[in-house]
Amino acid sequence: MLDWYWNLEHYGSHVLLRPLILPLSWRIEARRIRHDLKEKEYPFLSPEVQYARILDDILQEAWTIMPAYSQIFLTLAGIKRFHGQELKDEVRTLEQNIFFVWDFLTKLLESPEASSVFEAEEVPAESYSSRHARCCPIPPFSSIFRFTYPPAALVKIVLLSTGAYLRSAMYKAARQAGCYIDAFETPNNRIRMEEIVYDICRTFAAIEESLREYPGALIPVFFPFVTIGFICKRQYRPWYWHKLGHFEELGSYIDPVKRMVAIFWGMPELLTKGFTSFKIVPLENRREAILDSASLDEVTKLMEEDSEDRLDVMDQEDLDLDESP
Repeated sequence: MLDWYWNLEHYGSHVLLRPLILPLSWRIEARRIRHDLKEKEYPFLSPEVQYARILDDILQEAWTIMPAYSQIFLTLAGIKRFHGQELKDEVRTLEQNIFFVWDFLTKLLESPEASSVFEAEEVPAESYSSRHARCCPIPPFSSIFRFTYPPAALVKIVLLSTGAYLRSAMYKAARQAGCYIDAFETPNNRIRMEEIVYDICRTFAAIEESLREYPGALIPVFFPFVTIGFICKRQYRPWYWHKLGHFEELGSYIDPVKRMVAIFWGMPELLTKGFTSFKIVPLENRREAILDSASLDEVTKLMEEDSEDRLDVMDQEDLDLDESP
């Protein structure tokens, strides 16, 4: 299959701001072949092999959205060049592509195949490894996932974060040009976004737990995890902050994201101080002392204190992808 090429082509399209080269018909034909093979081969696969096969098929199915996703990105990058009827046409295409990607991801995550391979039990947050008890707040949720098939957690967090970024950043930028999607403006959709943040956090915790002896192995999860910085509410930020601090300790690859979050949250000091400088170290090496309400207030104060060079916190409505790194 051509997934290796699609991955490279998609990356090049975003870096160079150029359209995809391979015609859409190739993706459609590859998808048709996979669907035919599923019907023929699934009944004969052992449970262990079937999990891996379903997961791979879900990931390849997700490539169906890439032409529309890339077109959204390219249109937003050059939206200021359009005027009059041409702008209206571009906005209409934006609306169609954004809704298509969102609807496709939602249906894919809710499909019977996804339900089987993403199966997970919820376990109390207290069972979360004590490895981070000395350096991180307790998780801002009551339970974490334990996946029946652990590799599925990485694919799930990629799919969830793609939808989250589309809805929180790309659609917000598109609205500046006049894009408006009724389904995105309902109270139910806002609740859905909160659920996505909740699931991304718990899925990240599940991955972190399974790789607790190899922190460097979390690097592939970094970019999916970062997306919640654009939509997470105040109660998630201290925990999220400390996790980014751990990524920061692994290398400078986090710098472009640091710049983006600094602009979005109006915190220019992030560029010099970094996430690690805002971490709260517990006074005692006991889980009970990790982050009480007073410590939570201290973290929030550090994040919100006045500064002469502090930018105004950027409203999500005003996010302009033309300024992104």
